[in-house]
Amino acid sequence: MLPDLRWRAALGYLAITALFLAPVAGRLGDELVGHAGGDNLGSLWNAWWISRSLLHLENPWWTDLLFAPEGTPLVWHSLAILPSTAIAVLSAWLPALVAYNLVLLAALPIAGLGAFTLCRHLTGDGAASFAGGCAFMLCPFLVSKTLGHVDLAYAGLLAFFLAALLQALEGEGRARWRLGATSFLLLGVSPNAPVFAANLVLVLFCLEVRRSSVAAALRRFARALAPSAFVVLPYALLLAGYSLAYGVAPRSHQDLAYNPEPVSYLLPFSETSVYSDLARPIGSPGLAGVEPAAYLGLLVLPLAVAGFVLRRRDPVARALAVSALVFLALSLGPKLLWRREVVEVGGASVYLPFALWRHAPVLGWVGQAGRYLVVVYLVLSAGVAYAVGRARARWGAGAVVVAVAIVCADYAFQPVLAPPPPALRLSEAAPDRRRVLDPRLGSSDTMYQQTHHGRPIVGGYLSRPPRRALDAYRADPVLAWFFEPGSAALPERAALLERLRALAVGDVLLGRGDPRGAQLAAYGFETASEDDYTTVWSRPD
Repeated sequence: MLPDLRWRAALGYLAITALFLAPVAGRLGDELVGHAGGDNLGSLWNAWWISRSLLHLENPWWTDLLFAPEGTPLVWHSLAILPSTAIAVLSAWLPALVAYNLVLLAALPIAGLGAFTLCRHLTGDGAASFAGGCAFMLCPFLVSKTLGHVDLAYAGLLAFFLAALLQALEGEGRARWRLGATSFLLLGVSPNAPVFAANLVLVLFCLEVRRSSVAAALRRFARALAPSAFVVLPYALLLAGYSLAYGVAPRSHQDLAYNPEPVSYLLPFSETSVYSDLARPIGSPGLAGVEPAAYLGLLVLPLAVAGFVLRRRDPVARALAVSALVFLALSLGPKLLWRREVVEVGGASVYLPFALWRHAPVLGWVGQAGRYLVVVYLVLSAGVAYAVGRARARWGAGAVVVAVAIVCADYAFQPVLAPPPPALRLSEAAPDRRRVLDPRLGSSDTMYQQTHHGRPIVGGYLSRPPRRALDAYRADPVLAWFFEPGSAALPERAALLERLRALAVGDVLLGRGDPRGAQLAAYGFETASEDDYTTVWSRPD
């Protein structure tokens, strides 16, 4: 018999994950989990870059292989240091695609184990906690992030953080150091995860102030979070230094298409849900994307609400319920949407709390409002554990089996896989042709291709491009034609070729069908290779 209930829970979560993956198990060695040409390609670059920086003893948070010759910091890029390192290490023994898929999908049982740890602390009931962990592991937020957001898939580590925080606030000394270690893990998996944690700390702090006083709450939280400060403060200085020097900063996404709308919470539109084909005709176009994955569960939500009603006299349960309501309100975005249109009353847009919250330093830095739902799903998992713990008193183990079946049926998911694009053929890497020009600032394909050719890129793609490098490109008469299409004048052939030679650019990558390709052809550029996304134009000698 296994010595620890956590190991048995972990094996249970692995088994449930494997059950949902069984239909595509034979494709995991040849295809990537996620969309074709999606952010999973950027995640592969992250692992490639971590491997390269570690081997060359370079700073992993800064690279000169993108946005050359200026270079760029990676502190605000979705660089998941720890998962990327795991992929890089596994790639030494396994094909890169297999390593990526294994590390990405491992985020689900890890999240389940984190929620199990939290629920066991809250309820003291291991069996009921297993059901709660299952609800968090399979929640649409985490499952939808397997489409390409490795960093957000590992935001499930927030469950370990909340468990350690509650224990530390109760005065357990060892929990404070576990909280510090968990803070380190959050910093290593996602730029968003520490922001989620900071928001959660603030909400719980405000609720504690209502119960006691500001001074007492400050003492409790300062004592609990003291070890975390040794981790967070150096990283905060790193962020501040690079942000000021290179003009990179977090931003809240302005595109409302990334926000959920009320019906998103009621029906499973995400393409990772097995019911998405049934729900999609009812909703509006765009709800099947990664960010609007907000389905709370026609079965899971009532079960969780029942759990909180049963534990309504518990101050911790009440605090968690209030936290869920706060983040649910924030997740709707800055404006109320209906069928992807802004709702207006009397000609004025209906603004929501996030319209103000996104301007709050640190706390409002989450890129898309719907991502705050990770906290909501975490709280729902606690509610499920509360309900199952009470039901076990009457129905025993049967209550756990029924609850897990309800969660698996309601949150049932289907993995999405797609083959990666083939490697593009570039011209020979002579000293004056060692760089690649790629002005497509929104394509992660350019990062993936770099994992094959290994050459520095003038331009490229990051989730948050550096302002200083882009300003330098736009101030250059030749590069401005590439980076400001339609607004910059076409340079003369001689000037264009001379500037590319000076930058040691041998190949230009444009989207397939880009009209600027015809102008390059007129200037003597030749097509070196092409795939569904990219055309490689080779500079004439």
